Amino acid sequence: MKHCQNRHSRGFTVIELLTVASCLSVLSALILPAIQDARSAALRTKCQNNLKSVALAMHNYHDVYNGFPPGWISRYRDAESEGGFGWQARLLPYVEQAPLYSKLEMNHPMTEPEGLLTESVNVYLCPADTDAPKTNPYRGGYGTSSYSGSLGTIAPNRWIDGRVEAYWPGAVTTYAALLRQGRPGKKTEEDKQLPGPASLPEAMLGSPDGIFGWNISVRMRDISDGSSNTLMAGERSRMSGWGIWPGTGSNRFETDVVTDVSFQSPLNQSLTGFSSAHPGGLFVALCDGSVRFLSDEVDSRPEGGVLQFLGTRNGNEVITGNPFPQ
Repeated sequence: MKHCQNRHSRGFTVIELLTVASCLSVLSALILPAIQDARSAALRTKCQNNLKSVALAMHNYHDVYNGFPPGWISRYRDAESEGGFGWQARLLPYVEQAPLYSKLEMNHPMTEPEGLLTESVNVYLCPADTDAPKTNPYRGGYGTSSYSGSLGTIAPNRWIDGRVEAYWPGAVTTYAALLRQGRPGKKTEEDKQLPGPASLPEAMLGSPDGIFGWNISVRMRDISDGSSNTLMAGERSRMSGWGIWPGTGSNRFETDVVTDVSFQSPLNQSLTGFSSAHPGGLFVALCDGSVRFLSDEVDSRPEGGVLQFLGTRNGNEVITGNPFPQ
């Protein structure tokens, strides 16, 4: 009769376990950065595609109305005017949001932030900006946008960024009011008390020098600097209070929907400038429909650098070199 011999499997020794653990740690250290880089690249691509959709929507809007949408529309130009719908609200049918657009009363002043005006519109949100809330607590509680239109090189007439200034006493003359004073036509008594055209920057007379402004529709033929050399829109993150897609709370809050590229508004460094969650710079859409990555280190000067040249649509500046090295 044969006897069965019990076989006992030998376990791992402490040294073997430590060796395996060390190998796994090394592999994790090598793999995790690659995974993070891949995720970051995917988020950058998604953000770039969002802005590309916005740029395409702008051109489709232009084809229909023979001009880009106004930055925002308001019947009045005083600081405490009623809110007005902005350019992103008018683009909704062209970014696959026609049902939302059809429910908005676009021919009326913008109402208080509730209902449809607090909805999230995914194409207006940068996926890398994970801090972005559904509604913007810095701008009245309307639906948040990670993108803002280019106002140009002339900063709004503010002590400090509009929504922050709301908590300070008094009101500074609005950008819309200054534009009104610079335009020909009948002036009210209040208009006559505003700074005269001689005291305004030349670029401010009649219209801003960017793509978006108050009650202004810029056409492609107005962009004499060339569509590939002119900013259309860019990113805006927590650094500068994000933006909102419906429009402006009032003329006092121009920066709800537009951003300037003056020397006083450096990229990723100010409440008033463009900013992003991407390291090293931000994505911008140009008027030719392309989307490029603009470095934080782009030349910017009080007398006009590359950033300021990109911000004007008709400044006749010459941009040398490639401002978009990436």
